[in-house]
Amino acid sequence: FSSRRRHTRCSRDWSSDVCSSDLKVDLITDIWGAFSYTTEKAYLIETIFKKLKPGGKAFILLNPLKTPAEVISEGESLDLSTWLGKKYPNLFKVYDSPGQDTPFAHIIEITKPKTGSDEISLPLIMKERSTRTTPSGFQYPEVVYTEKTNSQ
Repeated sequence: FSSRRRHTRCSRDWSSDVCSSDLKVDLITDIWGAFSYTTEKAYLIETIFKKLKPGGKAFILLNPLKTPAEVISEGESLDLSTWLGKKYPNLFKVYDSPGQDTPFAHIIEITKPKTGSDEISLPLIMKERSTRTTPSGFQYPEVVYTEKTNSQ
């Protein structure tokens, strides 16, 4: 997994590589890969974080217009990338995409600290899951999470 590039639109193929591998890697990139086509975005972020070596980085492209992932936190509705950047500023940095084809997209940079926990548990509960179909027949997942509170 760490020594080869995998370009696929099938999230099952890519995520099975990540989830089944015991390898720790320095760099993971996901540009229109598994992250864009799954409703299990929180789980995939946790898995990617776990698979990084200490000091490793991952870069994920998230276009909220194409693959919406919303978090409802303290009565506020945020897209997932903005929520990650606010909740965990030391682990997640969010950048606007420089691409003209993706003007509303965000690049999420995940940095695993050189010391500390090997895992992260995002306090999210999936509230809704749906699929949007484009006029050309392509299906995009939409997901809405709520942030867990102490009482949940």
